[in-house]
Amino acid sequence: MSFKGFLAVACLSWILFSCSKDKSIEKSNAGNNTGYQPVTAGSTWYYKDNTDSSGNFKLVATGRDTIVNGITFNIFDDKPDSTSSIYTTLFAQNRNLYYTLGFITTFGNNALLYLEDTTVKTTWKQNVPMNVQQLGGQVTAELDFTLAQTDISYTVNGKTYSNVAHVTLVVKVQVPGLGVSPTGYTGDIYFARGIGIISLVVQNNGSKAEDISLLNYSIK
Repeated sequence: MSFKGFLAVACLSWILFSCSKDKSIEKSNAGNNTGYQPVTAGSTWYYKDNTDSSGNFKLVATGRDTIVNGITFNIFDDKPDSTSSIYTTLFAQNRNLYYTLGFITTFGNNALLYLEDTTVKTTWKQNVPMNVQQLGGQVTAELDFTLAQTDISYTVNGKTYSNVAHVTLVVKVQVPGLGVSPTGYTGDIYFARGIGIISLVVQNNGSKAEDISLLNYSIK
């Protein structure tokens, strides 16, 4: 099983055994196609994995939801080309905050705040456990996000998207004697309003750890 498949299974297990369903928690803007991640049931996104030719996959919005750590996530079926199995990826929107669990695999089975839809140059941080070989294994990593650009055009797989936001990422850790220092992990995520993630690249010292790009989509 691919790491993405393993992560999706872990994510599904989290849904089944670690999350409670609580309809009293209101979903803010869920299903709003003017946002950066539509969730309308039946919508689909087909992604190309540029680091693994057999890693292409389709996401399908199910219209179902679940709660993880107090956040209401929408459930997406994750259907890799390489297997008949169906896994799970989660997305959530709470006003201008966007979360995912299972889409960005570099940082393990962690719910990530991957976008704040606000003013350019806004920054936010999140600490997650991460395996960094240069530091001997599992450490607590600081993910430093910046909303670098908004309302730009960006071309992915020959298609130019408008109303695009760009988030950059630098991963840092606490190094004895040096303080908080970059690990060499960096990232760039591009989102098209009303469509979703169109490109995700995570690099480790210039070598791509993840490179996912949107091939086609259908928003209901």
